[in-house]
Amino acid sequence: MSEALTFTSRSELTGSRVDREAGIIRGVSIAHIGEAKGHDQYVDQRTLEQVRECVKAFDSGLKVKFNPESFNHGDAGIAGYIPGESLRIKGKKLVGDLHVYKNYPRREYIFEMAEESPDHFGLSMEFSG
Repeated sequence: MSEALTFTSRSELTGSRVDREAGIIRGVSIAHIGEAKGHDQYVDQRTLEQVRECVKAFDSGLKVKFNPESFNHGDAGIAGYIPGESLRIKGKKLVGDLHVYKNYPRREYIFEMAEESPDHFGLSMEFSG
């Protein structure tokens, strides 16, 4: 039996496209091939495929939490979700479309950051397995 592995992969929003009217940030990078920084782990092509398949198992997609004050996962509120059917491998990245809830209080801030400085923040994926 193998020991459970937990790490976080942080990917920036560079290259994503914002559609404020629809409430979607398209092409958000969820994971990319390379070092999972700070976690002594490596993400490869198989990892991208496995994450894609795992997310597709959730009927409501992958929940996305956001805390603009500390960027601490534990303190974050649910800002939206990434539907499993939107996931695709693009080059060395697993990308999907982030749907931001209409009533999320910091909705406009998320869109502004994605448009103006996508390299200043990103998604951190947490999982074990």
